[in-house]
Amino acid sequence: MARLKRASHRALSATPKHPIAFTGIQKRLPALLFLSYIPLHRRNERMKAVQGAAALLVALLCGPHLHAQQITGYELHQWLSEIQKSQAGIASDHQQVNIARGYALGVAETLVSSKVICIPDGITRDQVLDIIPMMLYAQPQLRHMNANSLVSRALQDVFPCKPR
Repeated sequence: MARLKRASHRALSATPKHPIAFTGIQKRLPALLFLSYIPLHRRNERMKAVQGAAALLVALLCGPHLHAQQITGYELHQWLSEIQKSQAGIASDHQQVNIARGYALGVAETLVSSKVICIPDGITRDQVLDIIPMMLYAQPQLRHMNANSLVSRALQDVFPCKPR
């Protein structure tokens, strides 16, 4: 170890006789020798910190573009009309039907788990899905709103936790 320290000290204090003879490896030698003194586990920690900082930078730069798209009542109405067509056996887009069912039932489950609505026993998923388009059909002026708010509003009107 002492020999390495002396060699690195000589490399750091060495001055070239001619500036042209000072090669690239000699310029980097002090930095390379410095890295040899950092224990391996410290270098790994430092590398992880650099990688984490790079990942955070990427997330901050790309973050605004990665948010979920807001669904409006218009889109929800179109999706739910596909569900009604599916129940009648004339649906053209089964993927859209599954998206609509998943979205509406996901919002309903969230509302139930947070005790915003209380769905009584015996109510089926299809009955819950029938309530939402009825509200959108009865109040078309609300279709510009966020679909999450519309589903919440429709289900709170029908399944409030506290009796009115």
